[in-house]
Amino acid sequence: MNSFGKIAANFPWLRRKSIDTFPVRVVVTGMEHSGTTLLSLLLKQDPRLDAGFECGFLLADSPRDFTGIHPWYEWMQEPVARHQWGVSAKHMASICASRTWEEAYRKLLRYSPVFDHTRPQQICDKTPRYLSRLDSVLDKLPDFVPCLVIEKEVESLWRSHKRRNSSLEDFSRNFEKYNNGLRRALQRHRGRIHRIGYEALCNDPHNRLREIFTIIGLVYRDEYGAFGMAKIQKYSSKKSAPPEPLSEVETAQLNRLRNQFADLRF
Repeated sequence: MNSFGKIAANFPWLRRKSIDTFPVRVVVTGMEHSGTTLLSLLLKQDPRLDAGFECGFLLADSPRDFTGIHPWYEWMQEPVARHQWGVSAKHMASICASRTWEEAYRKLLRYSPVFDHTRPQQICDKTPRYLSRLDSVLDKLPDFVPCLVIEKEVESLWRSHKRRNSSLEDFSRNFEKYNNGLRRALQRHRGRIHRIGYEALCNDPHNRLREIFTIIGLVYRDEYGAFGMAKIQKYSSKKSAPPEPLSEVETAQLNRLRNQFADLRF
């Protein structure tokens, strides 16, 4: 090992940067209730990947500004038992004092009890809110870090929001904000954005997950798809009753949204 190699062994951030050495392996985003949690759970079956429920780092302009990003800053300090990151206030201060996002993520790997420190691991940064400003979010990470955007058909997405007491007006406003964010990001980062259809993932988890694991450069195993099928079936069993028909107002608004973003259909 040459002198640089010896130094790099002690200071990982000096190694040649790649998808295998960077602290973040993949970014997962999509509109709320579009399947981001399901997708991140399926990805985290790989022992190399883990995370708390949501990260939210890149909503800030710099690590120092993350203290003002609510509720993600608070979530970082909630316990792992609540599916969060379990970072202490002292360690959060160190993370937010980082000079770069790479340094902040490396500290998160070091300080969060989410991670098994006996083996190399990377972060699966799942944050739905990223989609609304995805162009600036991806500007903060190297080009080799892929971004998975999961998307649900607009009718199904509206039903998911409606069950959670969202108004059609709020849903429409957010749908426009998030899809405008995707449109801007595709203009600058198209090569690293990979769009995943929620319905396609549910209908064929083995083949869709095999494609996704290829995108992020990790080995796919059949048990990942089997786990996905079990999760999807469990979720579907909770919605055994046929959906209520949509009103004329709902149908007209969803058609308007579909036409407004016809260029994004895939």
